[in-house]
Amino acid sequence: MPRLKLSDLEQSNRKLLEAIKGSSAFYDISSDEQAGIAGVSRATWYRRLQHPGEFTLDEIRRMSKRYHWPEQTLIHILRV
Repeated sequence: MPRLKLSDLEQSNRKLLEAIKGSSAFYDISSDEQAGIAGVSRATWYRRLQHPGEFTLDEIRRMSKRYHWPEQTLIHILRV
């Protein structure tokens, strides 16, 4: 069966998770620290990772500021 093209929403969710995982590896930041950066509890952080569409704009802004994400990454994450 052929692979289906990912929706724009699924592509932006995957890009967000890639940016988070790449930044945490680059800066050697634990999940607890990431939750603090995003301003959420640990339980909320893990729920957001399971459902990246639930990240709020404020949480994405905090992470992008801390991780110095390039503008292109943010555009790709936020486009729908």
